[in-house]
Amino acid sequence: MGIKIEQGENTYILNNTCVRAPNGIRINQFQPSQASWLTEMQGNLIYDCGSEINIVDGGNGVGTINLTDTLIWDPDGPQAVDDPNGDIDTETNTIATDPNFNNPTGITPADFVPQVSSDAIDGTTEHVAFQDFEDLYGIDIRKDILGSTWLASDANINIGAIQAE
Repeated sequence: MGIKIEQGENTYILNNTCVRAPNGIRINQFQPSQASWLTEMQGNLIYDCGSEINIVDGGNGVGTINLTDTLIWDPDGPQAVDDPNGDIDTETNTIATDPNFNNPTGITPADFVPQVSSDAIDGTTEHVAFQDFEDLYGIDIRKDILGSTWLASDANINIGAIQAE
């Protein structure tokens, strides 16, 4: 499982990279009380996952789901957003293309940094949640797993979890 959300209230799934997981992003929400909840997905990169993005709602509605600036790629077949009940309210800029990682098939180590030619490079903008977090807690979380940072003034940032180029 890459990312699984179970009945989360006002959830932000931002700038993640999911690789070779049974599901890239899976959202399960089953309670009628969730009709006012918000799920924002922006800047995520889903690579070689069994089900790239899967929305399961149990027939009760899942509130508002927005999907923005998402890169999906499966080298073995079609890429898909599985939304059987039409729960995604807004889908903008879903890209089905190879992210051109440096070495995605490597065993030791695989390298999931997108090459400069990748559509992931500068493929999204910073979500307001990054600044909101800093304003609330005084901590700047604009940093990826490699320690690379970006500035709030940057016009565009990379799709996925790695900001290095």
